[in-house]
Amino acid sequence: MSAEIDTVIRESLTSFLDHVRRIRLPGREHEAISLYTLCHLIRFVRPGTFLHDPAQICIQGAVPKAVAVGPKKNQIVNKDLIIWSEPHMTCWDAELCPVVCPSVILEWKVRHRLPHSSRATRADDVAKLRTLTSKCPEMIGYSVLLDLRHAPEALSCLPIRAGMSFQEWEIG
Repeated sequence: MSAEIDTVIRESLTSFLDHVRRIRLPGREHEAISLYTLCHLIRFVRPGTFLHDPAQICIQGAVPKAVAVGPKKNQIVNKDLIIWSEPHMTCWDAELCPVVCPSVILEWKVRHRLPHSSRATRADDVAKLRTLTSKCPEMIGYSVLLDLRHAPEALSCLPIRAGMSFQEWEIG
């Protein structure tokens, strides 16, 4: 199944980058994620495949926090893009405890032409995905980096499984 998921992610990111290069995307991370999801990833929803229902996809959804200490600590964290194994899933169990892990998480960073106020880095995303995929080894993480600063725009994706990073894909 991981090869099928890799193919969907790689091909949908390739289509997305072609689109970005045609329109010269004037936006930030949120706009890029929405465009990718609604125009490119959604095209890979097909009966009989891993991604068989649009309701498996969640933008800005909650997942169980990999490391949470004490009963008053927040036990969830939001991730940019999540794919669940089945439609209508969430991280919550019947007692509303955040214990269910998704199948796929994509964390995005966008470098754009405007001054950037976020302190979060791609290295932070990679570290968090390594921790999460160690906790939930059946989950696959992808750290996506879209660089809009120069034409042609560039995109790379780093797959992460069971706490380990694999060879980065240069898209396009």
